[in-house]
Amino acid sequence: WYRYLYVYSYLDNSSFFESFRANDIGYEALYWLSKYLFNSIYLVNVLNAAIFVYGLMRFCRFMPMPWLALLVSIPYLVIVVSMGYTRQATAIGITMLALISLAETKRLKFYMLVFLGTLFHKTAVLIFLLDFFYNKDKFNTFSVVTLTGLLFAIFSTLSNYFDHLFYYYVKTNYHESDGAVVRTLMNAFAGLIFFIHRDRFEKIYNDGKLWYLLSIASLFFLVISFNYSTFSDRMSLYLIPLQIVVFSRLFTLYHSKQIKTILILAITSAYVAVMFTWLFFANHANVWLPYKNILLE
Repeated sequence: WYRYLYVYSYLDNSSFFESFRANDIGYEALYWLSKYLFNSIYLVNVLNAAIFVYGLMRFCRFMPMPWLALLVSIPYLVIVVSMGYTRQATAIGITMLALISLAETKRLKFYMLVFLGTLFHKTAVLIFLLDFFYNKDKFNTFSVVTLTGLLFAIFSTLSNYFDHLFYYYVKTNYHESDGAVVRTLMNAFAGLIFFIHRDRFEKIYNDGKLWYLLSIASLFFLVISFNYSTFSDRMSLYLIPLQIVVFSRLFTLYHSKQIKTILILAITSAYVAVMFTWLFFANHANVWLPYKNILLE
């Protein structure tokens, strides 16, 4: 929070349009509103959290067993990401809604939601590419030109920002993410499970191609996480929904109640273990323990 207060302090003592820098328009607007109305960061945190939680709940309800989907998301996506990376968590919440729209072939809604996500964190712009690969058989010349023009406009407008990201996260080792390999491995493991059961997944669900694409991406980011830990770690956050999908749908591939029960218990135990390991052994877990809330102080 202190980092956010420092980075966005230029919005504190003037009107919004006087100090507006178009860095992350959505977050800037909410931050300025929070400071203007309450002179604190609490409102913007609540609003960003509400957006994230809404996207997560809608995504979990899209799964055959919502409570299991929610359980899978708790240890890392909810506790670490949404409580730590406020802007990107908001973008992830919105892109989860976008993934549902893409799975339901609502392409215009998908584009609108991804664009909204980029207003909170520009890295969400890469999610636009999913539609190209997912619906490439439906792409015509107009679609290609439109997508190319949209991406060009975004990248050219935000070129300085992406130059900054490339320099610090790719070209140099200025930033290092502890545990990046482990976290990208979790996505890659879900992707591997999907590859193994791909045919059975696609017989039951009609959105298998989408998760196939994300499974490929999960393996790619695992490989590069050894050299570019922060870049792969941050981009892999958009792939966490793959874990939710695979592990909340896996039990539906089997008819035996015994196998279903064993799988659900195994998945639950695995994520409880992830939660336990992070809380007691992660380098920054002490920041969460005890977790402070303004409502309880």
